[in-house]
Amino acid sequence: MSKRNKNRKKPNNSNLTQSILTTLRKQNSKPTNYKQIASILDVTDTTIRNLIIKILKKLQSEDKIEEEDENLKLNNLHYSTNLIFLILFFVIILFKSTITIRSGQAGVLYKTFSGGVDTEQTYGEGFHFVAPWNKMIIYAVRQQEVFEKMSVLSSNGLEIKLDASAWFQPDYESLAKLHQEKGEDYIERILLPTIRSAARSVVGRYTPEQLYSSKRDAIQKEIFEESKKIVESQYIQLNEILVRDVTLPPTIKEAIAVSYTHLTLPTIYSV
Repeated sequence: MSKRNKNRKKPNNSNLTQSILTTLRKQNSKPTNYKQIASILDVTDTTIRNLIIKILKKLQSEDKIEEEDENLKLNNLHYSTNLIFLILFFVIILFKSTITIRSGQAGVLYKTFSGGVDTEQTYGEGFHFVAPWNKMIIYAVRQQEVFEKMSVLSSNGLEIKLDASAWFQPDYESLAKLHQEKGEDYIERILLPTIRSAARSVVGRYTPEQLYSSKRDAIQKEIFEESKKIVESQYIQLNEILVRDVTLPPTIKEAIAVSYTHLTLPTIYSV
């Protein structure tokens, strides 16, 4: 019998600790002394019983168990606190991992550890789970309007002021490409410079007199067509350009008004 005891392998401290904690849990927090624990674990070896006492003291010093009338039981407050922290941790992770894309918006996913921008998919409206280490960038995909005031030169070198606006929206299917190649400030970097360039090119073909009279619709159409041709390859959908006002230099405006009066007066008197 003693020979068998000598050959018996001593239990690992970690395993024995878990066995003790499991035993105390099964007791439903009823006070239990070390003798009862040893009996439940079927331990008769003195060395192992002493090890149980040592482990119980360590657990007590760690506030995992508490003493009550010279008996021991699980410290429910310790485990409840740990459970609360664990629940809070998972709630925070869940909160950080969800995002809602609203109506008129779409998302681009940036994968920190998986190659950066996900160019294969545009994320539509609704609720999405996103890993905490990734990021969802939200874009407005409804038609938007941007206003621009410009100073351009006519064909004879006079300064003309244009007040225009553009109706546009990002290309939904290419939204990830737009983000990857142009960025969130694509309006300032791509759209507005394109409109300014097209306006300079178009207005430079006309005299102030033409701009003042019958050519406003024509320059509006030409600015739109030239701008659209450029931004289409930049993942931007341009829907319309509106020239809201054309301001000529005061002297030119007066000269045109006088000329117009001279042209109309003979017609009036002839009637």
